Amino acid sequence: NHFPLKSGNHSLLVTKKLYLPHSQNFAITDSGFTNLKPTLKPNYAEVELNVNKDKDALIYANGEFLGTGKWHGRLEAGEYTIEVKKLSHTTISRKISIKNNENKSFNFDNPKPIYGNIEIQTTPSDVEIYIDDNFLGKTPFISSQILVGEHKLKLIKKGYKTEIETITIEEGKTIHPNKTLTDYCNAMLYSTPTNADVYINDSIVGKTPY
Repeated sequence: NHFPLKSGNHSLLVTKKLYLPHSQNFAITDSGFTNLKPTLKPNYAEVELNVNKDKDALIYANGEFLGTGKWHGRLEAGEYTIEVKKLSHTTISRKISIKNNENKSFNFDNPKPIYGNIEIQTTPSDVEIYIDDNFLGKTPFISSQILVGEHKLKLIKKGYKTEIETITIEEGKTIHPNKTLTDYCNAMLYSTPTNADVYINDSIVGKTPY
């Protein structure tokens, strides 16, 4: 870059991420030209961060997201707080120190799951339980291995209306989403003449007799 300066003494400061700042003093004379060629020295380390066996864990350095499962790249020399996070799991936090021109590798434990409890009674019993579309068993049902947070609970039994709701699991607490399912009755539909279209809730389901 070329730009005019008043004659006299001046100071120059050049900064760039991952490099040491460069500063120098220089003088300008009337109608003179000064050519400055600052050289920045590297100030980083090659760093590898690995989470043991958990490819879904999120890695942060001083609050900045770096990657998932593992990360390799350059970090400026200094102190960092590395956090390994995963939804409904404990956060792993660890301080590291890196120096200029190092090659460092750090391994981190997997975030540990945080569980809450659920107890479900239904009328009738023997109802299939699905949480987030995963079959867990039939009522009556008790579990202490449900991850904290929001989940979709689905209760299914042939001949009864399927119940779906959102539940919230909290650490160290037990919820009781007990339900009474609505049963169905069998029905026959006739028409004169026959072969008429049958709609239920605005969707065609067949023809008479149905």
